[in-house]
Amino acid sequence: MPLLTIREVVEDTSLENLRLVTGHLRQDNEIHNVNIIDNPDAFDWFTAGDFLLTTGFVFKDDVESQRRLIRELAEINCAGLGVKVKRYWDEIPHTMIEIANELNFPILEIPYIYSLAHVSNVINDILFQRESSKLKKYQRIHEAFRKCALSGGNIQEIARLSATIVNNPVIMVDDKFNLLTYWDLEGNPHPLHEYLTLRGREQPFDPEFIASIPTDVRYLTLSVKRQITRGDAVIICRIKPIVFSSTIYGYTLVWETMKKMEQLDYVALESAAHLAAMELFKLKQVEEARNRERQDFFQDLIEGKILSMNALRNLATTHGFDPDRSHMVFVLQMEEASSERLKLAMERIVQLSAEFDYTVQVVARNDHLLTFVPLKQGAEHNVLNQHLRQYFERLHLQLQQEVPNYYLGVSDICGDFVSIRKSIMLAYDVLNIMKKGQIRFGFFHDLVSYHLFDTEVDPLAMQTFFNETLGPLADYDRQYDSELLSTLEVYFDCNCNITQAAQRLYRHRNTLIYRLDKIKEILETNLSNPEENFNYQMAFKMYKLLQANQNREANGSV
Repeated sequence: MPLLTIREVVEDTSLENLRLVTGHLRQDNEIHNVNIIDNPDAFDWFTAGDFLLTTGFVFKDDVESQRRLIRELAEINCAGLGVKVKRYWDEIPHTMIEIANELNFPILEIPYIYSLAHVSNVINDILFQRESSKLKKYQRIHEAFRKCALSGGNIQEIARLSATIVNNPVIMVDDKFNLLTYWDLEGNPHPLHEYLTLRGREQPFDPEFIASIPTDVRYLTLSVKRQITRGDAVIICRIKPIVFSSTIYGYTLVWETMKKMEQLDYVALESAAHLAAMELFKLKQVEEARNRERQDFFQDLIEGKILSMNALRNLATTHGFDPDRSHMVFVLQMEEASSERLKLAMERIVQLSAEFDYTVQVVARNDHLLTFVPLKQGAEHNVLNQHLRQYFERLHLQLQQEVPNYYLGVSDICGDFVSIRKSIMLAYDVLNIMKKGQIRFGFFHDLVSYHLFDTEVDPLAMQTFFNETLGPLADYDRQYDSELLSTLEVYFDCNCNITQAAQRLYRHRNTLIYRLDKIKEILETNLSNPEENFNYQMAFKMYKLLQANQNREANGSV
Protein backbone atom coordinates (compact mmCIF):
# COMPACT_ATOMS: atom_id res chain seq x y z
CA MET A 1 0.00 0.00 0.00
CA PRO A 2 1.39 3.50 -0.88
CA LEU A 3 1.99 5.88 2.01
CA LEU A 4 -0.65 8.47 1.07
CA THR A 5 -1.80 9.93 -2.25
CA ILE A 6 -3.22 13.28 -3.34
CA ARG A 7 -6.49 11.50 -4.16
CA GLU A 8 -6.79 10.21 -0.57
CA VAL A 9 -6.15 13.66 0.91
CA VAL A 10 -8.96 15.09 -1.23
CA GLU A 11 -11.30 12.27 -0.23
CA ASP A 12 -10.39 12.30 3.49
CA THR A 13 -13.50 13.13 5.60
CA SER A 14 -11.48 15.03 8.20
CA LEU A 15 -10.54 17.61 5.55
CA GLU A 16 -13.87 18.33 3.86
CA ASN A 17 -14.23 20.63 0.85
CA LEU A 18 -10.62 20.34 -0.32
CA ARG A 19 -10.75 20.75 -4.08
CA LEU A 20 -8.30 19.45 -6.70
CA VAL A 21 -7.87 22.34 -9.13
CA THR A 22 -5.14 21.00 -11.44
CA GLY A 23 -3.14 17.81 -12.06
CA HIS A 24 -6.06 15.39 -12.20
CA LEU A 25 -3.89 12.84 -14.02
CA ARG A 26 -1.39 12.85 -11.13
CA GLN A 27 -3.80 12.21 -8.26
CA ASP A 28 -1.89 9.06 -7.31
CA ASN A 29 1.28 10.99 -6.50
CA GLU A 30 2.58 9.69 -3.17
CA ILE A 31 3.03 12.07 -0.25
CA HIS A 32 6.10 11.31 1.84
CA ASN A 33 6.28 14.53 3.84
CA VAL A 34 4.47 17.86 4.46
CA ASN A 35 6.14 21.31 4.40
CA ILE A 36 4.89 24.89 4.61
CA ILE A 37 6.34 27.49 2.22
CA ASP A 38 7.21 30.70 4.03
CA ASN A 39 10.26 31.70 2.00
CA PRO A 40 10.39 32.28 -1.77
CA ASP A 41 13.94 30.84 -1.92
CA ALA A 42 13.29 27.63 0.02
CA PHE A 43 13.35 25.30 -3.01
CA ASP A 44 16.68 23.76 -2.03
CA TRP A 45 15.04 22.37 1.11
CA PHE A 46 12.29 20.46 -0.67
CA THR A 47 12.53 16.89 -1.98
CA ALA A 48 10.55 14.48 -4.14
CA GLY A 49 7.31 13.40 -2.51
CA ASP A 50 6.91 16.61 -0.47
CA PHE A 51 3.40 18.08 -0.26
CA LEU A 52 3.75 21.86 0.12
CA LEU A 53 1.27 24.19 1.85
CA THR A 54 1.10 27.99 1.37
CA THR A 55 -1.13 31.00 1.97
CA GLY A 56 0.47 32.67 -1.03
CA PHE A 57 1.70 35.63 1.00
CA VAL A 58 5.33 35.44 -0.17
CA PHE A 59 4.22 35.24 -3.84
CA LYS A 60 1.15 37.49 -3.58
CA ASP A 61 2.25 40.29 -5.87
CA ASP A 62 4.95 38.52 -7.93
CA VAL A 63 3.60 36.73 -11.04
CA GLU A 64 7.06 35.53 -12.06
CA SER A 65 7.63 33.98 -8.61
CA GLN A 66 4.27 32.20 -8.93
CA ARG A 67 5.34 30.67 -12.24
CA ARG A 68 8.77 29.76 -10.86
CA LEU A 69 7.15 28.13 -7.82
CA ILE A 70 5.11 25.69 -9.91
CA ARG A 71 7.99 24.93 -12.27
CA GLU A 72 10.46 24.26 -9.44
CA LEU A 73 8.05 22.01 -7.50
CA ALA A 74 7.23 20.01 -10.62
CA GLU A 75 10.94 19.74 -11.46
CA ILE A 76 11.76 18.45 -7.97
CA ASN A 77 8.89 15.94 -8.38
CA CYS A 78 7.01 17.15 -5.32
CA ALA A 79 3.67 15.44 -4.72
CA GLY A 80 1.59 18.65 -5.01
CA LEU A 81 0.79 22.10 -3.65
CA GLY A 82 -2.01 23.10 -1.25
CA VAL A 83 -3.08 26.76 -1.42
CA LYS A 84 -5.23 28.33 1.31
CA VAL A 85 -7.61 30.90 -0.18
CA LYS A 86 -9.50 33.86 1.27
CA ARG A 87 -6.51 34.95 3.31
CA TYR A 88 -4.19 36.71 0.89
CA TRP A 89 -5.69 35.39 -2.36
CA ASP A 90 -9.41 35.32 -3.04
CA GLU A 91 -8.71 32.54 -5.46
CA ILE A 92 -5.69 30.71 -6.80
CA PRO A 93 -4.03 32.93 -9.43
CA HIS A 94 -4.80 32.06 -13.03
CA THR A 95 -1.07 32.20 -13.81
CA MET A 96 -0.35 29.33 -11.39
CA ILE A 97 -3.31 27.27 -12.66
CA GLU A 98 -2.23 27.72 -16.26
CA ILE A 99 1.35 26.51 -15.74
CA ALA A 100 0.23 23.72 -13.39
CA ASN A 101 -2.14 22.43 -16.08
CA GLU A 102 0.69 22.62 -18.58
CA LEU A 103 2.96 20.52 -16.32
CA ASN A 104 0.08 18.34 -15.00
CA PHE A 105 1.07 19.32 -11.45
CA PRO A 106 -1.56 18.88 -8.67
CA ILE A 107 -2.80 22.04 -6.88
CA LEU A 108 -5.36 21.70 -4.07
CA GLU A 109 -7.55 24.56 -2.92
CA ILE A 110 -7.72 24.63 0.90
CA PRO A 111 -10.78 26.32 2.42
CA TYR A 112 -10.23 29.31 4.69
CA ILE A 113 -11.63 27.43 7.71
CA TYR A 114 -8.51 25.21 7.90
CA SER A 115 -5.21 26.50 9.15
CA LEU A 116 -2.11 25.22 7.38
CA ALA A 117 -0.99 23.71 10.69
CA HIS A 118 -4.24 21.77 10.94
CA VAL A 119 -3.90 20.40 7.39
CA SER A 120 -0.27 19.50 8.09
CA ASN A 121 -1.18 17.72 11.33
CA VAL A 122 -3.98 15.68 9.71
CA ILE A 123 -1.71 14.53 6.87
CA ASN A 124 1.19 13.78 9.24
CA ASP A 125 -1.13 11.72 11.48
CA ILE A 126 -2.18 9.60 8.52
CA LEU A 127 1.45 9.18 7.44
CA PHE A 128 2.48 8.22 10.95
CA GLN A 129 -0.29 5.64 11.28
CA ARG A 130 0.58 4.10 7.95
CA GLU A 131 4.29 4.14 8.68
CA SER A 132 3.58 2.52 12.03
CA SER A 133 1.42 -0.15 10.39
CA LYS A 134 4.08 -0.70 7.72
CA LEU A 135 6.79 -0.98 10.38
CA LYS A 136 4.75 -3.58 12.24
CA LYS A 137 4.38 -5.58 9.03
CA TYR A 138 8.13 -5.36 8.48
CA GLN A 139 8.68 -6.62 12.00
CA ARG A 140 6.22 -9.48 11.54
CA ILE A 141 7.94 -10.54 8.31
CA HIS A 142 11.42 -10.47 9.83
CA GLU A 143 10.19 -12.24 12.94
CA ALA A 144 8.62 -15.01 10.87
CA PHE A 145 11.87 -15.66 8.99
CA ARG A 146 13.91 -15.33 12.18
CA LYS A 147 11.83 -18.07 13.80
CA CYS A 148 12.20 -20.15 10.64
CA ALA A 149 15.98 -19.79 10.85
CA LEU A 150 16.12 -20.60 14.58
CA SER A 151 13.99 -23.70 14.08
CA GLY A 152 16.42 -24.96 11.40
CA GLY A 153 14.02 -24.28 8.56
CA ASN A 154 15.10 -25.97 5.34
CA ILE A 155 14.61 -24.76 1.77
CA GLN A 156 11.11 -26.23 1.55
CA GLU A 157 10.04 -24.47 4.76
CA ILE A 158 11.47 -21.18 3.45
CA ALA A 159 9.49 -21.62 0.21
CA ARG A 160 6.30 -22.41 2.17
CA LEU A 161 6.71 -19.36 4.40
CA SER A 162 7.48 -17.10 1.42
CA ALA A 163 4.43 -18.32 -0.51
CA THR A 164 2.22 -17.78 2.53
CA ILE A 165 3.43 -14.21 3.10
CA VAL A 166 3.36 -13.01 -0.53
CA ASN A 167 0.16 -15.01 -1.17
CA ASN A 168 1.52 -16.44 -4.42
CA PRO A 169 3.08 -19.81 -5.30
CA VAL A 170 6.87 -19.87 -4.95
CA ILE A 171 9.53 -21.91 -6.78
CA MET A 172 13.17 -22.16 -5.68
CA VAL A 173 15.92 -23.27 -8.06
CA ASP A 174 19.71 -23.51 -7.79
CA ASP A 175 22.18 -21.39 -9.74
CA LYS A 176 21.75 -23.69 -12.78
CA PHE A 177 17.95 -23.38 -12.52
CA ASN A 178 17.54 -26.97 -11.34
CA LEU A 179 14.54 -27.35 -9.06
CA LEU A 180 15.23 -27.23 -5.31
CA THR A 181 11.67 -27.02 -4.03
CA TYR A 182 8.35 -25.29 -4.60
CA TRP A 183 5.15 -24.41 -2.75
CA ASP A 184 1.82 -24.05 -4.51
CA LEU A 185 -1.25 -22.51 -2.89
CA GLU A 186 -4.81 -23.71 -2.82
CA GLY A 187 -6.95 -21.66 -5.16
CA ASN A 188 -4.13 -20.93 -7.60
CA PRO A 189 -5.94 -20.49 -10.96
CA HIS A 190 -2.81 -21.68 -12.79
CA PRO A 191 -1.41 -24.62 -10.75
CA LEU A 192 2.33 -25.07 -11.06
CA HIS A 193 2.16 -28.72 -12.13
CA GLU A 194 0.06 -27.81 -15.18
CA TYR A 195 2.82 -25.58 -16.57
CA LEU A 196 6.10 -26.92 -15.20
CA THR A 197 7.95 -30.23 -14.82
CA LEU A 198 8.49 -30.31 -11.07
CA ARG A 199 11.14 -32.99 -10.57
CA GLY A 200 14.02 -32.49 -8.18
CA ARG A 201 17.36 -31.47 -9.69
CA GLU A 202 15.76 -30.99 -13.13
CA GLN A 203 15.12 -27.68 -14.86
CA PRO A 204 11.40 -26.80 -14.74
CA PHE A 205 11.83 -23.88 -17.16
CA ASP A 206 12.79 -24.00 -20.83
CA PRO A 207 16.29 -22.90 -21.95
CA GLU A 208 15.02 -19.65 -23.53
CA PHE A 209 13.48 -18.57 -20.23
CA ILE A 210 16.65 -19.40 -18.30
CA ALA A 211 18.92 -17.67 -20.82
CA SER A 212 16.96 -14.44 -20.40
CA ILE A 213 17.81 -14.15 -16.68
CA PRO A 214 20.85 -11.95 -15.89
CA THR A 215 23.65 -13.73 -14.03
CA ASP A 216 25.32 -10.55 -12.77
CA VAL A 217 24.21 -9.66 -9.23
CA ARG A 218 24.36 -5.96 -10.13
CA TYR A 219 21.37 -6.37 -12.42
CA LEU A 220 19.35 -8.36 -9.90
CA THR A 221 19.18 -6.00 -6.93
CA LEU A 222 15.38 -5.94 -6.90
CA SER A 223 13.72 -8.53 -9.09
CA VAL A 224 13.36 -9.51 -12.73
CA LYS A 225 9.97 -9.76 -14.37
CA ARG A 226 9.37 -12.48 -16.96
CA GLN A 227 6.27 -13.86 -18.68
CA ILE A 228 5.32 -17.46 -19.38
CA THR A 229 2.69 -17.93 -22.07
CA ARG A 230 0.72 -21.17 -22.38
CA GLY A 231 -2.20 -20.93 -24.78
CA ASP A 232 -4.33 -18.00 -23.66
CA ALA A 233 -2.73 -17.85 -20.21
CA VAL A 234 0.02 -15.30 -19.49
CA ILE A 235 1.81 -15.92 -16.18
CA ILE A 236 3.94 -13.21 -14.58
CA CYS A 237 7.08 -14.47 -12.80
CA ARG A 238 9.00 -12.30 -10.37
CA ILE A 239 12.57 -13.55 -9.98
CA LYS A 240 14.79 -12.73 -6.99
CA PRO A 241 18.40 -13.98 -6.73
CA ILE A 242 19.56 -15.97 -3.71
CA VAL A 243 22.90 -14.31 -3.00
CA PHE A 244 25.58 -14.80 -0.37
CA SER A 245 28.88 -12.88 -0.46
CA SER A 246 28.19 -11.72 -4.04
CA THR A 247 27.75 -15.34 -5.19
CA ILE A 248 24.43 -16.43 -6.68
CA TYR A 249 23.37 -19.76 -5.16
CA GLY A 250 19.95 -19.86 -6.78
CA TYR A 251 16.75 -17.96 -7.49
CA THR A 252 13.33 -17.50 -5.91
CA LEU A 253 10.52 -17.26 -8.47
CA VAL A 254 7.11 -15.92 -7.51
CA TRP A 255 4.27 -17.27 -9.65
CA GLU A 256 2.21 -14.04 -9.60
CA THR A 257 -1.20 -15.56 -10.26
CA MET A 258 -3.12 -14.83 -7.04
CA LYS A 259 -2.12 -11.32 -5.96
CA LYS A 260 -0.15 -8.44 -7.44
CA MET A 261 3.16 -8.08 -5.65
CA GLU A 262 3.49 -5.06 -3.33
CA GLN A 263 6.41 -3.38 -1.61
CA LEU A 264 6.15 -5.48 1.55
CA ASP A 265 6.10 -8.64 -0.56
CA TYR A 266 9.50 -7.73 -1.95
CA VAL A 267 10.73 -7.19 1.61
CA ALA A 268 9.58 -10.73 2.40
CA LEU A 269 11.38 -12.04 -0.70
CA GLU A 270 14.56 -10.28 0.42
CA SER A 271 14.37 -11.94 3.84
CA ALA A 272 13.63 -15.30 2.22
CA ALA A 273 16.59 -14.86 -0.14
CA HIS A 274 18.99 -14.10 2.74
CA LEU A 275 17.81 -17.13 4.71
CA ALA A 276 17.84 -19.41 1.65
CA ALA A 277 21.34 -18.20 0.71
CA MET A 278 22.70 -19.15 4.12
CA GLU A 279 20.96 -22.53 3.92
CA LEU A 280 22.30 -23.24 0.42
CA PHE A 281 25.77 -22.06 1.42
CA LYS A 282 25.68 -24.45 4.37
CA LEU A 283 24.44 -27.30 2.17
CA LYS A 284 27.17 -26.58 -0.37
CA GLN A 285 29.82 -26.72 2.33
CA VAL A 286 28.42 -30.04 3.57
CA GLU A 287 28.27 -31.38 0.01
CA GLU A 288 31.86 -30.32 -0.68
CA ALA A 289 33.00 -32.04 2.53
CA ARG A 290 31.13 -35.19 1.51
CA ASN A 291 32.67 -35.07 -1.97
CA ARG A 292 36.15 -34.79 -0.45
CA GLU A 293 35.43 -37.78 1.77
CA ARG A 294 34.02 -39.64 -1.23
CA GLN A 295 37.09 -38.87 -3.35
CA ASP A 296 39.36 -39.99 -0.51
CA PHE A 297 37.37 -43.23 -0.22
CA PHE A 298 37.72 -44.01 -3.92
CA GLN A 299 41.40 -43.06 -3.91
CA ASP A 300 42.08 -45.38 -0.97
CA LEU A 301 39.97 -48.08 -2.63
CA ILE A 302 41.92 -47.90 -5.89
CA GLU A 303 45.29 -47.80 -4.13
CA GLY A 304 44.37 -50.75 -1.90
CA LYS A 305 44.78 -48.80 1.34
CA ILE A 306 41.59 -50.14 2.96
CA LEU A 307 42.87 -53.34 4.47
CA SER A 308 40.04 -54.18 6.86
CA MET A 309 37.07 -55.92 5.23
CA ASN A 310 34.75 -54.55 7.93
CA ALA A 311 36.02 -51.03 7.30
CA LEU A 312 35.51 -51.48 3.55
CA ARG A 313 31.93 -52.69 4.01
CA ASN A 314 31.13 -49.83 6.39
CA LEU A 315 32.66 -47.20 4.10
CA ALA A 316 30.89 -48.67 1.08
CA THR A 317 27.55 -48.42 2.89
CA THR A 318 28.31 -44.84 3.99
CA HIS A 319 28.94 -43.81 0.39
CA GLY A 320 25.78 -45.39 -1.00
CA PHE A 321 26.90 -48.87 -2.04
CA ASP A 322 25.31 -52.20 -1.18
CA PRO A 323 28.37 -54.27 -0.24
CA ASP A 324 26.54 -57.55 -0.93
CA ARG A 325 25.41 -56.59 -4.39
CA SER A 326 27.14 -57.50 -7.66
CA HIS A 327 28.75 -54.63 -9.56
CA MET A 328 30.46 -53.86 -12.83
CA VAL A 329 33.04 -51.13 -13.23
CA PHE A 330 33.90 -49.19 -16.36
CA VAL A 331 36.39 -46.45 -17.11
CA LEU A 332 35.82 -43.69 -19.66
CA GLN A 333 38.97 -41.81 -20.62
CA MET A 334 39.15 -38.86 -23.03
CA GLU A 335 42.18 -37.78 -25.01
CA GLU A 336 41.29 -34.10 -24.77
CA ALA A 337 39.50 -34.02 -21.44
CA SER A 338 38.10 -30.79 -20.01
CA SER A 339 35.80 -30.12 -17.10
CA GLU A 340 32.97 -29.38 -19.56
CA ARG A 341 33.48 -32.64 -21.49
CA LEU A 342 33.78 -34.68 -18.31
CA LYS A 343 30.59 -33.11 -17.01
CA LEU A 344 28.76 -33.78 -20.29
CA ALA A 345 29.93 -37.41 -20.32
CA MET A 346 28.89 -37.83 -16.68
CA GLU A 347 25.43 -36.45 -17.46
CA ARG A 348 25.02 -38.84 -20.39
CA ILE A 349 26.12 -41.81 -18.29
CA VAL A 350 23.64 -40.96 -15.52
CA GLN A 351 20.78 -40.31 -17.96
CA LEU A 352 21.26 -43.52 -19.93
CA SER A 353 21.77 -45.55 -16.75
CA ALA A 354 18.43 -44.30 -15.45
CA GLU A 355 16.79 -45.50 -18.67
CA PHE A 356 18.21 -48.97 -18.03
CA ASP A 357 17.22 -48.80 -14.35
CA TYR A 358 20.82 -48.63 -13.10
CA THR A 359 21.58 -46.22 -10.25
CA VAL A 360 25.23 -45.62 -10.99
CA GLN A 361 27.91 -43.75 -9.10
CA VAL A 362 30.37 -41.77 -11.21
CA VAL A 363 33.73 -40.51 -9.94
CA ALA A 364 35.72 -37.90 -11.89
CA ARG A 365 39.46 -38.56 -11.76
CA ASN A 366 41.74 -36.25 -13.77
CA ASP A 367 41.04 -37.06 -17.45
CA HIS A 368 38.63 -39.95 -16.94
CA LEU A 369 35.45 -41.13 -15.24
CA LEU A 370 35.24 -44.25 -13.07
CA THR A 371 31.69 -45.61 -12.92
CA PHE A 372 30.20 -48.25 -10.63
CA VAL A 373 27.12 -50.09 -11.92
CA PRO A 374 25.09 -52.00 -9.30
CA LEU A 375 23.50 -55.02 -11.01
CA LYS A 376 19.99 -56.38 -10.73
CA GLN A 377 19.68 -59.03 -8.06
CA GLY A 378 18.24 -62.43 -8.96
CA ALA A 379 18.56 -61.94 -12.73
CA GLU A 380 19.57 -64.94 -14.83
CA HIS A 381 23.17 -64.83 -16.01
CA ASN A 382 22.36 -64.81 -19.75
CA VAL A 383 19.63 -62.19 -19.34
CA LEU A 384 21.93 -60.02 -17.23
CA ASN A 385 24.78 -60.24 -19.75
CA GLN A 386 22.47 -59.39 -22.64
CA HIS A 387 21.05 -56.40 -20.76
CA LEU A 388 24.54 -55.16 -19.92
CA ARG A 389 25.68 -55.55 -23.53
CA GLN A 390 22.73 -53.43 -24.70
CA TYR A 391 23.47 -50.84 -22.02
CA PHE A 392 27.15 -50.46 -22.90
CA GLU A 393 26.57 -50.52 -26.66
CA ARG A 394 23.97 -47.77 -26.31
CA LEU A 395 26.36 -45.79 -24.14
CA HIS A 396 29.16 -46.26 -26.68
CA LEU A 397 26.95 -45.06 -29.55
CA GLN A 398 25.72 -42.04 -27.62
CA LEU A 399 29.20 -41.00 -26.52
CA GLN A 400 30.48 -41.35 -30.09
CA GLN A 401 28.11 -38.56 -31.11
CA GLU A 402 28.99 -36.10 -28.32
CA VAL A 403 32.35 -36.99 -26.77
CA PRO A 404 34.96 -37.75 -29.47
CA ASN A 405 38.32 -39.41 -28.89
CA TYR A 406 37.61 -41.58 -25.88
CA TYR A 407 38.19 -45.12 -24.65
CA LEU A 408 35.58 -47.12 -22.77
CA GLY A 409 36.84 -50.16 -20.83
CA VAL A 410 34.47 -52.49 -18.97
CA SER A 411 35.45 -54.93 -16.21
CA ASP A 412 33.98 -58.33 -15.50
CA ILE A 413 31.16 -58.82 -12.97
CA CYS A 414 32.21 -58.44 -9.35
CA GLY A 415 30.19 -60.66 -7.01
CA ASP A 416 30.44 -58.35 -3.98
CA PHE A 417 31.94 -55.00 -3.11
CA VAL A 418 34.65 -56.51 -0.95
CA SER A 419 36.52 -57.58 -4.09
CA ILE A 420 35.60 -54.51 -6.14
CA ARG A 421 39.22 -53.32 -6.36
CA LYS A 422 40.00 -56.28 -8.61
CA SER A 423 37.28 -55.18 -11.05
CA ILE A 424 38.58 -51.60 -10.94
CA MET A 425 42.07 -52.81 -11.86
CA LEU A 426 40.67 -55.00 -14.64
CA ALA A 427 38.75 -52.03 -16.07
CA TYR A 428 42.00 -50.02 -16.14
CA ASP A 429 43.81 -53.00 -17.72
CA VAL A 430 41.14 -53.19 -20.44
CA LEU A 431 41.55 -49.45 -21.01
CA ASN A 432 45.31 -49.78 -21.42
CA ILE A 433 44.95 -52.74 -23.80
CA MET A 434 42.43 -50.83 -25.92
CA LYS A 435 44.71 -47.79 -26.12
CA LYS A 436 47.55 -49.99 -27.33
CA GLY A 437 45.38 -51.55 -30.00
CA GLN A 438 43.49 -48.32 -30.80
CA ILE A 439 40.21 -50.01 -29.80
CA ARG A 440 37.62 -47.52 -28.56
CA PHE A 441 35.31 -49.83 -26.63
CA GLY A 442 35.72 -53.25 -25.10
CA PHE A 443 34.79 -55.73 -22.37
CA PHE A 444 37.33 -57.57 -20.27
CA HIS A 445 35.64 -60.82 -21.30
CA ASP A 446 36.29 -60.02 -24.97
CA LEU A 447 39.86 -58.81 -24.41
CA VAL A 448 41.02 -61.36 -21.86
CA SER A 449 43.41 -62.90 -24.39
CA TYR A 450 44.98 -59.48 -25.03
CA HIS A 451 45.27 -59.08 -21.28
CA LEU A 452 47.16 -62.38 -20.96
CA PHE A 453 49.45 -61.63 -23.90
CA ASP A 454 50.18 -58.12 -22.71
CA THR A 455 51.08 -59.23 -19.22
CA GLU A 456 52.59 -62.70 -19.65
CA VAL A 457 54.21 -63.00 -23.11
CA ASP A 458 57.22 -60.97 -24.24
CA PRO A 459 57.19 -59.24 -27.65
CA LEU A 460 59.82 -61.58 -29.16
CA ALA A 461 57.74 -64.67 -28.30
CA MET A 462 54.63 -63.02 -29.77
CA GLN A 463 56.51 -62.10 -32.97
CA THR A 464 57.82 -65.67 -33.33
CA PHE A 465 54.33 -67.14 -32.85
CA PHE A 466 52.90 -64.75 -35.47
CA ASN A 467 55.65 -65.56 -37.98
CA GLU A 468 55.04 -69.29 -37.57
CA THR A 469 51.28 -69.02 -38.07
CA LEU A 470 50.35 -66.02 -40.21
CA GLY A 471 53.82 -64.97 -41.37
CA PRO A 472 53.46 -66.48 -44.89
CA LEU A 473 50.20 -64.57 -45.39
CA ALA A 474 51.80 -61.28 -44.26
CA ASP A 475 54.76 -61.88 -46.60
CA TYR A 476 52.39 -62.52 -49.54
CA ASP A 477 50.49 -59.25 -48.83
CA ARG A 478 53.74 -57.29 -48.76
CA GLN A 479 54.99 -58.85 -52.00
CA TYR A 480 51.77 -58.53 -54.02
CA ASP A 481 50.09 -55.59 -52.21
CA SER A 482 47.09 -57.77 -51.43
CA GLU A 483 44.67 -57.82 -48.47
CA LEU A 484 44.57 -61.49 -47.55
CA LEU A 485 45.58 -60.94 -43.91
CA SER A 486 42.74 -58.46 -43.24
CA THR A 487 40.34 -60.67 -45.21
CA LEU A 488 41.06 -63.64 -42.92
CA GLU A 489 40.65 -61.49 -39.82
CA VAL A 490 37.22 -60.26 -40.93
CA TYR A 491 36.27 -63.84 -41.82
CA PHE A 492 37.06 -64.95 -38.26
CA ASP A 493 35.31 -61.87 -36.78
CA CYS A 494 32.15 -62.95 -38.66
CA ASN A 495 32.35 -66.45 -37.18
CA CYS A 496 33.46 -67.86 -40.55
CA ASN A 497 30.22 -66.72 -42.20
CA ILE A 498 31.09 -65.98 -45.84
CA THR A 499 28.02 -63.85 -46.56
CA GLN A 500 28.54 -61.59 -43.53
CA ALA A 501 32.27 -61.29 -44.17
CA ALA A 502 31.65 -60.31 -47.81
CA GLN A 503 29.22 -57.62 -46.70
CA ARG A 504 31.69 -56.32 -44.11
CA LEU A 505 34.44 -56.15 -46.76
CA TYR A 506 32.11 -54.67 -49.41
CA ARG A 507 33.12 -57.47 -51.77
CA HIS A 508 31.16 -59.96 -53.85
CA ARG A 509 30.72 -63.37 -52.23
CA ASN A 510 32.63 -65.07 -55.05
CA THR A 511 35.54 -62.67 -54.56
CA LEU A 512 35.73 -63.64 -50.90
CA ILE A 513 35.63 -67.35 -51.75
CA TYR A 514 38.51 -66.83 -54.20
CA ARG A 515 40.53 -65.03 -51.52
CA LEU A 516 39.84 -67.75 -48.95
CA ASP A 517 41.01 -70.40 -51.42
CA LYS A 518 44.22 -68.41 -51.90
CA ILE A 519 44.67 -68.14 -48.11
CA LYS A 520 44.19 -71.89 -47.69
CA GLU A 521 46.81 -72.47 -50.38
CA ILE A 522 49.39 -70.15 -48.79
CA LEU A 523 48.83 -71.41 -45.24
CA GLU A 524 48.45 -74.99 -46.38
CA THR A 525 45.22 -75.44 -44.41
CA ASN A 526 41.54 -75.91 -45.11
CA LEU A 527 40.49 -73.51 -42.29
CA SER A 528 38.32 -76.23 -40.79
CA ASN A 529 40.65 -77.34 -38.00
CA PRO A 530 39.49 -75.71 -34.70
CA GLU A 531 42.96 -75.86 -33.17
CA GLU A 532 44.59 -74.20 -36.18
CA ASN A 533 41.85 -71.56 -36.35
CA PHE A 534 42.34 -70.81 -32.65
CA ASN A 535 46.07 -70.29 -33.25
CA TYR A 536 45.37 -68.00 -36.18
CA GLN A 537 43.03 -65.86 -34.08
CA MET A 538 45.57 -65.69 -31.25
CA ALA A 539 48.18 -64.62 -33.79
CA PHE A 540 45.91 -61.77 -34.93
CA LYS A 541 45.62 -60.51 -31.34
CA MET A 542 49.40 -60.67 -30.91
CA TYR A 543 49.85 -58.87 -34.21
CA LYS A 544 47.70 -55.95 -33.01
CA LEU A 545 49.66 -55.66 -29.78
CA LEU A 546 52.96 -55.75 -31.68
CA GLN A 547 51.77 -53.04 -34.06
CA ALA A 548 50.63 -50.89 -31.14
CA ASN A 549 54.04 -51.29 -29.46
CA GLN A 550 55.82 -50.34 -32.68
CA ASN A 551 53.62 -47.24 -33.06
CA ARG A 552 54.34 -46.13 -29.51
CA GLU A 553 58.09 -46.59 -30.01
CA ALA A 554 57.96 -44.66 -33.31
CA ASN A 555 56.15 -41.80 -31.56
CA GLY A 556 58.64 -41.80 -28.72
CA SER A 557 56.05 -42.81 -26.06
CA VAL A 558 56.68 -45.32 -23.34
